[in-house]
Amino acid sequence: ADSNITVDEMDRYRRDYCAKSVAGIGSDTYSNRIKSGNKQVYKLNVERLPVNDAPSAVAKVSITNGERVELAPALVLSREMVTGTAIAPLCFFWQELTEEHHEALLELREGGRLKVQQQGHDTQWHRRDFFSSFQDVVIFAAAGNVALIERVADSNDANCEMKIRSSGPESEGAGLVLEVIAIKDIHAGEALRLNIVPTGSKEEKLALVGILEQTGQPLSSSLQALKG
Repeated sequence: ADSNITVDEMDRYRRDYCAKSVAGIGSDTYSNRIKSGNKQVYKLNVERLPVNDAPSAVAKVSITNGERVELAPALVLSREMVTGTAIAPLCFFWQELTEEHHEALLELREGGRLKVQQQGHDTQWHRRDFFSSFQDVVIFAAAGNVALIERVADSNDANCEMKIRSSGPESEGAGLVLEVIAIKDIHAGEALRLNIVPTGSKEEKLALVGILEQTGQPLSSSLQALKG
């Protein structure tokens, strides 16, 4: 059947919703090291991979100041669940978030759209809200490259910022959406840098290194330095 979407609409959708970042293994690493050494590895379309490894997210196209870089769904987790694990360095903890993020989360909680949802045997598989305090809230980007964007303590070094939004009305069991926006012009291939303080203890980062090495993923310079 013919599509009702016009070329102009498709261009707009691509501009607004397709990620402008890339991260992870490059085509050379996949073809020469991972695929050749493991016959059970999932087959990827190499043309969709960057040529070079990108341990931290980089811009895959030129991005203009104010333009959206990426949208990603996010999970709201309890600090107790995350602390001491390998995903901790990839999460966003309350104390590292900015005042603007705090205000957004406060507003979402007041509107009933911020919940630490869990379900299991102890809840008879019904969703329950286990929110206890804002200091307990941890946000994890569940898709895309947001978790792999480098974080810098000095906002002057940042070239993008993150907005926290609700994914929809409370009646639909809404979660969170993270929107990354350029705050400077960014060249294709340039590293993305968020104005958020880095997180994760040395032990948590070393646990992450172990997982990344098992899967053949490249390590950022900061993670490489931890190995001594």
